[in-house]
Amino acid sequence: MDKRSRAILQQGINNKRSRLIKTNEDINSLQNYEIIPDGMFGIKAVVKSGSVTINYDELDFDYTIPFDDDTEPNVAEIVIYNLSDNTINNLKKGAEISVESGYKEDTGIIFKGYIKSVSTGWEDVDKITTVTCTACNKDDTVINISYSANTKASYILKDLISKLGMPIAVFNVRRDWTYTDGVTVDGNLREEIKKYAEVCGISVYENNGSIYARFIKDGDNISFTVNEDTGLIGSPEYYTEEINAEDYVDEIDGYKIEMLLQHRITTAAIIDLSSRSVSGNFRVRKGEHRFSNGQATTYFEAVGNVTSHIEKKESKSSNSESKSTSNNGKKVVDYAKKLIGTPYVWGGTTVKGFDCSGFVSYVMLHCGVLSKVTQRATSTVLYNMSTKVSAPSVGDIAYFDNGATKHIGICVGNGKMINAYGPEGKGKVGITTISSGGNLVGYGRLIN
Repeated sequence: MDKRSRAILQQGINNKRSRLIKTNEDINSLQNYEIIPDGMFGIKAVVKSGSVTINYDELDFDYTIPFDDDTEPNVAEIVIYNLSDNTINNLKKGAEISVESGYKEDTGIIFKGYIKSVSTGWEDVDKITTVTCTACNKDDTVINISYSANTKASYILKDLISKLGMPIAVFNVRRDWTYTDGVTVDGNLREEIKKYAEVCGISVYENNGSIYARFIKDGDNISFTVNEDTGLIGSPEYYTEEINAEDYVDEIDGYKIEMLLQHRITTAAIIDLSSRSVSGNFRVRKGEHRFSNGQATTYFEAVGNVTSHIEKKESKSSNSESKSTSNNGKKVVDYAKKLIGTPYVWGGTTVKGFDCSGFVSYVMLHCGVLSKVTQRATSTVLYNMSTKVSAPSVGDIAYFDNGATKHIGICVGNGKMINAYGPEGKGKVGITTISSGGNLVGYGRLIN
């Protein structure tokens, strides 16, 4: 009998999708069986758009559906296998589309939006149709609006939100700021809304066709407990984040959580978390529903505490060059924060993985401000090319010499830095204290 490994191309259950099986056994002795992981039994998923209804019981598909509390329209992706040409033609660009999912009889809508694009290709014997969807059917708008002296940030924010053309369900600011010199808002509407929302100490997001503007801790109690019995996978992972806006600094902490798919989990849901390591009430901030190969999970970040303090900026008498450096430093940090959670990979220089110097080089090359960095450089080279400063500002670098190893990070204020750290395979990009970097050599400025 031939014991060599063989690959068999076999049609999936109900001929929905081909599957590749490898075996060391006699092909004739193979049995057709299906293993359903505990908790995954009874998965339901339905995609609807116009006259099209696609049920997972009849046809295979995967989906990735994000949710968060900012104004950027979320983009969902649905990958459907072996659709007929007629069905594909009925998936129209701009048409409304929804995804309902859950287990057994406990299902709910996890996405409602519009089709952005439809593309079809082939992978082996499978015809694969990818449907890209967005929660909003409106293009980004570039604006240029001037506001007079002594205008409050809350007034500017509400005026900008009104230009989205959507009803405002909630508008509650936590704090306010008066612009004594007047303000000109010039740029992408959604980006400007996020900027003034941070000044007001809140988040602004879309949900079910309405706009919500409220404190990051405020939400809707869904009376749901996340624990092992309801699908919690592993242990919640602690995280911290810092938001800087005008003189305000907000420090956020919470947990990253993974569980079996739960349609109730969405932006601003207040949950009760109960695990071996942590318990308490948390507010869902962002996450993603994922469905692939019949396995459905929900990953999300939940906010626990928000502490705020004022960190005075330079006085009005400071020269324009100092102001420019301060603004550029904030842009550097804002861009760097978008990469939080990226895995640590030794020698890594891309969003698939960074080491410490690869991360700093990448940020300086891509943050949208002029810097002295023109290509990937080592920690030592980056520090040597920098302008040395005794007191770092936001966006400056901290350089460490720990003997055989060097380290570098980007200062975010309040004695902290954002850096790629930890052992390969377990480390990541995150915010840590500067003191955790080891033997501090000094600070440098790479931005012009």
